[in-house]
Amino acid sequence: MKSLPNNIGPSVDSAPEKSITQETKLHSLYQRTVGRCRISCGIRRGKTRLNTLYQEGAFKMRLPRYHNSHDRLQAVLINTSGGLTGGDDMCLKIDIGEKAKVSFTTQACEKFYKSTETEFCHIDNELNIAANASALWLPQESILFRNSHVRRKLRVNLAKNAQVMLAETLIFGRSSSGEIYDKGRLHDDWDITYDGQLIHSERLRINGENSLMNGSAGLSGHKVLSTLVLIGGALEHKQQEAKTILGETDQIISGTSLWSVSGVDKLVIRLMARNGYEMRKTLCPLIKTLSDDELPRIWTT
Repeated sequence: MKSLPNNIGPSVDSAPEKSITQETKLHSLYQRTVGRCRISCGIRRGKTRLNTLYQEGAFKMRLPRYHNSHDRLQAVLINTSGGLTGGDDMCLKIDIGEKAKVSFTTQACEKFYKSTETEFCHIDNELNIAANASALWLPQESILFRNSHVRRKLRVNLAKNAQVMLAETLIFGRSSSGEIYDKGRLHDDWDITYDGQLIHSERLRINGENSLMNGSAGLSGHKVLSTLVLIGGALEHKQQEAKTILGETDQIISGTSLWSVSGVDKLVIRLMARNGYEMRKTLCPLIKTLSDDELPRIWTT
């Protein structure tokens, strides 16, 4: 019997040379979370329904089996890893068809754990909203632990006459555990286009050690920051409704701004609070009023 040659398969010499960086070594040492999710929705038989769904890794989505009075499809995004840390990578792409109405939320608060200084957690979210469609982006709070390092991107592309409401809340540190967010990094990028024109862009850079956490031009020592952005429709009366709700509490520092950009109204609201409880007491009625809809049921269960 002939013996097999020793050089079966590609030789070592023919393999491309590849340098091993420090980050590559870290990835080889620790298990990392990777998740991908792609969703498309549209109108079928007079209702908003799921068209396609692709799930990979730790990123899942579920649809509660009910529609509210506005016939809006509710989608719940789930990270099955239970939290994120440096080196983790999550990516979401959503396509909403003409006249469809969808709201997106998360199963629970997203927790960003301590990681090494050389590794960021990466999150990439993209929403494409067709003409006359409406979307609510309402994830529950993101909790940034001390020494967490996060890079997050949110891109929203609206066709003409589309509408969207975005609400994001950041909690810096765990005050009930006495944790202070004095170390860590957050890079949070938002870009919103309407009919092909960029109408909103922001770059939030927070370092636990810099003046934005405690300075008067930043969070002034507040631990919770919420941002709401509404695009589309007549928003002047929405701004007045928001001011009425915000004026009923002295536990929240807030501000509202209204513009008309490229022929569409844009309303931006910022809120700061000392803790998550005080923020939710104001944020929940604010979202209900501005969206003319109920909160996602999972927020209250």
